[in-house]
Amino acid sequence: ANPKYGTYNTFLGQQNWLKLYNDTAAAQTVTVTVNQLGLTAPAISLGSMTLTLQPNSGIDAELVESLGFSIPADTYGTVEVSAPNDAVFAQVLRLRLLNGYIDLAEGMPVR
Repeated sequence: ANPKYGTYNTFLGQQNWLKLYNDTAAAQTVTVTVNQLGLTAPAISLGSMTLTLQPNSGIDAELVESLGFSIPADTYGTVEVSAPNDAVFAQVLRLRLLNGYIDLAEGMPVR
């Protein structure tokens, strides 16, 4: 299947949670690739990893804290999700906390 793309944004101290869900009765292997974009330079690869999603289940994982991508502060870029079929659904949730409370929450599609 073709890869799907979403975006991350670390400006304003935002966290970026990748939400993945496997809508099949079989385990699915998913590859996640993160690229930093800039205004003039070509994209910079920040790495990729492979995750296994159990049947009819999903995960919520923050790109830096949970998955370990080294994403610099105050940058933006793409999140690429590749799966063997289109039965894996994905979203990036941008979350900003202020004084321990949610100040901003915005779901970004991965398509």
